[in-house]
Amino acid sequence: MRIIAPLLSAIVCCACCAASDVPAPATSVAPAADWSRYEILIKRNIFSKDRGRSRSEEKVGEGKEKEAPPPPKPEASLALIGIVNKDGQLVAFVENTLTGAIQNVKEGDTIARGKVSAVTLNKINYDYDGKSTEISIGSTLEGGSATRSDSVKAASGTTTSHSDSGGSDVNSVLERMRKKRQEALK
Repeated sequence: MRIIAPLLSAIVCCACCAASDVPAPATSVAPAADWSRYEILIKRNIFSKDRGRSRSEEKVGEGKEKEAPPPPKPEASLALIGIVNKDGQLVAFVENTLTGAIQNVKEGDTIARGKVSAVTLNKINYDYDGKSTEISIGSTLEGGSATRSDSVKAASGTTTSHSDSGGSDVNSVLERMRKKRQEALK
């Protein structure tokens, strides 16, 4: 065993020395000029944000400017959350679902781009651009169902700003309605 290990080392050393004397075979194509074999890596580079798009698509896309989406309508973020009878006059509570702010409106008040033309115990009539829309509780002024934004959901424990058109009785009712709505959304 002691003789075999040095003998194998000597054979390996001789083989390495003999191999270094042999010249390397010449290649017919320069490696820098042949990029076609790397084409798949160029197309699907994991570090490129445009991977998957072909170069022709990139050139076509360069000439186009991305059009910004139209700004959202203010009615889409305003939801009717409740109506209360205060001293014989109906007051509607409208919540901005983006900020959580609650506004008190009565018949004839202006809100967003329109006006409240009528208030009943379960709905309001919202007039905008010559068109009257019946908005029921839980709907936006646009007519769709109301959803709260993530920022308002995260801050549901904080107090919201109120536009006061009444006394402390309206605020206590408003506070009870806000708590009830928070419980319903959980």
